[in-house]
Amino acid sequence: MALPPEQQLTLIADFAAEILNQNDLDDILWLIIDRIIKALDLEDCIIYLLPIGSDHLIQRAAFGPKNPIGREISNPIAIPLGKGIVGTAALLKKVLVVEDATQDARYLVDDQPRCSEISVPIMFEDRVLGIIDSEHPDPAYFKDWHVQFLSTVANMTAVRLSEILRQEKVTEAQTALQSVSLANQAKSPTFSSDQDAQDTGRQAFVSRLSHEVKTPLNAILGMSDLLLEENAAQEMIEPLTIIQQAAYGLNVTLTNLLISLSPQVALETIADDTYALMPYLQAIIDETTATQPGQILIEAQEVPAKITFRGEVVQEILGILLSNALIHGGQNAATLRVALTHWQDDFGLCFRVVDTGPGIPPALREKIFELFYQGGDFSASPGKGMGLAIAKALSERLNGRLALIENDRSTCFELIVPARLIAR
Repeated sequence: MALPPEQQLTLIADFAAEILNQNDLDDILWLIIDRIIKALDLEDCIIYLLPIGSDHLIQRAAFGPKNPIGREISNPIAIPLGKGIVGTAALLKKVLVVEDATQDARYLVDDQPRCSEISVPIMFEDRVLGIIDSEHPDPAYFKDWHVQFLSTVANMTAVRLSEILRQEKVTEAQTALQSVSLANQAKSPTFSSDQDAQDTGRQAFVSRLSHEVKTPLNAILGMSDLLLEENAAQEMIEPLTIIQQAAYGLNVTLTNLLISLSPQVALETIADDTYALMPYLQAIIDETTATQPGQILIEAQEVPAKITFRGEVVQEILGILLSNALIHGGQNAATLRVALTHWQDDFGLCFRVVDTGPGIPPALREKIFELFYQGGDFSASPGKGMGLAIAKALSERLNGRLALIENDRSTCFELIVPARLIAR
C-alpha cells in the first residue's frame, strides 16, 4: 500500500536534514536502511557500493534476512557490472523493475529466491556510485510510487556520497604521502661489508625505495583515476589520460627494477604448487603470442604429466624469454623445449627457449644479463634492457639457473629450476 503523500514528504524532509550531518560513507548507507526502508515496510533491501575504479558492486548495508544483527551483513557478495538485475541496472544507469524475477534470466539468487525486484542506481554526474535494491516474494509488488520515492532518495544520497568518496580518496593519498615524508626524515641505515649485511642492506634499500617512490606514484594514479571517473571537462580528458598512461607505464618499469634489485620482494609469498605441465606451458605461450605476434612450438622430452615447482615465478621468466625470442627471431618463431633433469642432488625442470634469429655476437654474450644493457642490433627493440636481468635474478632466487647456451646459428637460453615429482 502506498504511503500517503504527506508521509512521503515528511520522510524526505527528515532524511534530507539528517544526511547533511553524516560524514561517514557507511553511516549514510545505513541511514537509508534505518530511516527510509524500514518506514516503507519493505521485507528486504540491500544497498551496494561501486568503488572508484572497480567493476564490482559490493554489499555495504542491508535490511531483512541479510542483516541478522547490528550492521552485520550475512555472507556479503560482489556483483560484476552487467550481471544480475543489480549489475544490469548499474551498467545501463537506469531503474529496473522486474515483476517476476524467477522468470528473468538475469536474476541472481542471493539469500533466497523472490519474485519482484527493484534496482535504483545512486548516480552523480552520470557516474554510478551504488544501487538501492529490494526484492519481495509477491509478483508485481513494486509500483510507480516506489520508483519515484526511491529515486528521490538515491538522488539526495548521491550528492553527499560523492563528496565523501572524493574526500576519502584525497585523504588516503595525502596520508600515504605524509608517511613517505616522515620516512625520508629518518636516518639512512649504514651497512657493513659482510655479504649477509650487504644482502640485508639491499633488501632494506629496495623496501624503502618501493615505499618512497611507489606511494607518490600510486597517488598520481589514484588522483588521475578520480578525475577521469568524475567526468573531467572535455579539454582535460586527453592530458589526464596521458598522465595516467605514463604513470601506469612508470609503475611497471619501477616494479621490474625492484624485482631485479631484490627478487625477494616479489617472491616472499609465492610457494611451490602442482601443475599439469603441458596445459601450464600452453597458457604461457597463448599469453605471449597474444601480445607479441609469432609462433611457438613446444617440444617435451619424457616429462611427467604433473609436477611441483614454483610455477608463478617460472611463468614470469618464460614470458620474458619467449617474448624476446619472438622479437629477435628472424621469422617471428621460437621453440620451447622442456625436459626433466638432475639438479642440486634432486630433480629439476630444464626449459630451453630457442629462436630462429642470427644468434648473439660473442662480444655481447657477457653483457646481455646486465641491467639496462641495450647494444647492437640484438637489443634494438621497444624494451628497456631490464627483461633478461629480471629473469636471471628471479631464476637465482629460485635456486635455479638461467644461462645463454653457446650456439652460432640461433639464440638458446636455458632455465633450470628445482622441481618435485608427484608421488604415484
